[in-house]
Amino acid sequence: SRRIVAVFLLMTIADFSDQLFSFQDILFDNSNGLLEFAGNNFQALWPGDGKPGLWMTSTSKMAAVYRLIVREEEIMMEERKRDDENNNITNKNVVAGRDEEIELVIPPVFDKCTSVLEAEKQIEA
Repeated sequence: SRRIVAVFLLMTIADFSDQLFSFQDILFDNSNGLLEFAGNNFQALWPGDGKPGLWMTSTSKMAAVYRLIVREEEIMMEERKRDDENNNITNKNVVAGRDEEIELVIPPVFDKCTSVLEAEKQIEA
């Protein structure tokens, strides 16, 4: 379901934030900050210099997609609620396979998932 995809995105953002640092940038040739996993530098030495990685451009894009999914889910549920009210349906129908019991929250990152960080700005910082 879309909600499972949203949770996967959010957990990937959290995982990248916790796990990626400059070692992976050297290992995967991420000098441009786009996290394309283009290289395979087997000479990269772990743990590297410990500097923060250039992963924030990618995670800010993931966060924007996450917010889009959350917003669309809110709209869909509100539309269904209004349709139920207009048709005098009192019981709350749960649509099978939509995983509506999973609550989607907007994390306080990247201006509540509304800003996409440019790779150049990240490298400059």
